[in-house]
Amino acid sequence: MMDIQSCSSPKKRSCRRRRPKRRLVRKHRSLKKRVRILSHRQRELNSAIHTVESQNASLTSQVGSLATQVASLTSQSNSLAGQTGTLGSQLASVRTEVGAIGANLGAFAAQTVQLQREFVSLSAEFSQVQSRVESLADPFVATRTMLEGRVGTVVTIETTAGPVAGTLIAVGIDFVEILEPSGALVFIPLGSVDAFA
Repeated sequence: MMDIQSCSSPKKRSCRRRRPKRRLVRKHRSLKKRVRILSHRQRELNSAIHTVESQNASLTSQVGSLATQVASLTSQSNSLAGQTGTLGSQLASVRTEVGAIGANLGAFAAQTVQLQREFVSLSAEFSQVQSRVESLADPFVATRTMLEGRVGTVVTIETTAGPVAGTLIAVGIDFVEILEPSGALVFIPLGSVDAFA
């Protein structure tokens, strides 16, 4: 290629023609380069657009999933609110029942105190009746009880046959055993005892 200085030849026309051609070639190369750069940028932008579209689809799906979850949570919240209301009314009912039971407990406590008093009174009456029955069933209870406290001591027992003196050895259900100073054992039926000292 000739440059501008070498165009001093008589054929200036051809030199002038070549210059615009060179400029066009340079512009063409420059444009080709720009087209390549723009094509590359277009591919990058297309890839970025595809990525953004994919992310948008993913976000749309996530938003739909979140909307479903929000609806489910709202439903659960409403259900819990209903259950809370039900539990509140049940609690109020239980409190009313507890109050009624408390009032009944006061009445039962008063009745229990009254029953305890009656029981003590009946127990005393029963003891009296029991001692009467024992005395009727066993006429020697009083005598036997007093003589049991004197076992091992010297006593004098008045009987229908006369007095007997000696050491009281034993008291049975219906007899007493006395050891006389002579060493003789004497059995006296309790029915024959008039008095003792």
